Amino acid sequence: MRKALLAVLAVLVFGISVKQVLAEMRSLSITAGYRERIALPPDAILEVDLLDVSRADAPSVKIASQSYPMDHVPFSVSLTYDDQKIDSRMTYVVAARILSEGRVLFRTTSAYPVLTRGSPEHADLVLERMRKTQSGP
Repeated sequence: MRKALLAVLAVLVFGISVKQVLAEMRSLSITAGYRERIALPPDAILEVDLLDVSRADAPSVKIASQSYPMDHVPFSVSLTYDDQKIDSRMTYVVAARILSEGRVLFRTTSAYPVLTRGSPEHADLVLERMRKTQSGP
């Protein structure tokens, strides 16, 4: 009841639509890890994205993204997203990468489907180690 009253007030005072006010935030449960037996640097950051990959001939669309300081493996997080942005006819995946000093140490290289078409609301991500690139002559 209180949510409905707030929606009406927002429409009257701010011109915000009821749909915007009643948007429901949901979350995905994600566990990220890698196979190598190495420690992460102390400044490691896990970046997780929820992507719409429905259109084969177009780039993916970022639905939600969050960053987390990562101090151990495996690492479990909740990625919050707006349920109004999810269309049951579309296909969504979770992608992630671990960064240190702006450099990608690990990243997902496989698709991890979530939310629609029988996919779960949880993803167990296995990130692959990225090779260091040589620079200079």
